[in-house]
Amino acid sequence: MSFTAEVKDELARVAPACPACEKATLAALVRIEGTLFVSGPARYRVEIATDAPAAARLVVRLLHTIYALKTNLTMRRSVLHKTPNYLIEVPAQPHLADALRDMGVLSAEGGLELGIKPELSLNLFLGGLPRRYEEAEGRCKLNACLFTIDTEKKRCLSVRRTDLEE
Repeated sequence: MSFTAEVKDELARVAPACPACEKATLAALVRIEGTLFVSGPARYRVEIATDAPAAARLVVRLLHTIYALKTNLTMRRSVLHKTPNYLIEVPAQPHLADALRDMGVLSAEGGLELGIKPELSLNLFLGGLPRRYEEAEGRCKLNACLFTIDTEKKRCLSVRRTDLEE
């Protein structure tokens, strides 16, 4: 099991201290593991993929209990590593956009929230009262790695780093 899988597994097994902690945990897992699909004005669906079964169970439970969203869970085998991978699909539904706004994924106008002010996370960590996350000020930056995979030979052919700045 990789280090990140161990961290996600441990995170999923630690009981959140309050409802705000449950929302923060869910928001973090959706932001880290999720893919947002836009199929028209205010028409969204989300896929969350994880290799940690406890994290998959936690995401499904929190999506059901906090936001009453419908989900589909599929277990599949990773082509590259031959390990189980869990795909949680959240299909388009009436309250999904509201849930994404509440988790800080979407802005009030329906755009993507690209970052949060670190002080808000530190405030809660240091024992402050929970507050809604606000968009960070300044320039936005997205860093990513793009992999080209040969699925027949099960090898990575190339890795390309990309940096986008607003």
